[in-house]
Amino acid sequence: MSVMEQQGKSAQGASKPHPFRDMLDAVWNIRLTWVLIMIGVSMGLGMCAYQIGTDQVVQIMAAFWALTALAILIFTARWLTERPGRGRHRRVAH
Repeated sequence: MSVMEQQGKSAQGASKPHPFRDMLDAVWNIRLTWVLIMIGVSMGLGMCAYQIGTDQVVQIMAAFWALTALAILIFTARWLTERPGRGRHRRVAH
């Protein structure tokens, strides 16, 4: 294996596709709109599962709730790590 192949680049200099890294990037950059949509769908599934009460609906609801909780945690982690710190750019210039 050449050094360029070990670094993830082809002979032409372009990066090779990394599906796992692309999925992680897409998950890390989830938008607030999608998180709110997932929360709404989770609430709707929860109300349907309560009324229907079959195991299949409860399993679907539980899986989607787990994804929603994961999305909320990822969004919160990104928000906490990307907050601007103290500095002169936060103040109004006089």
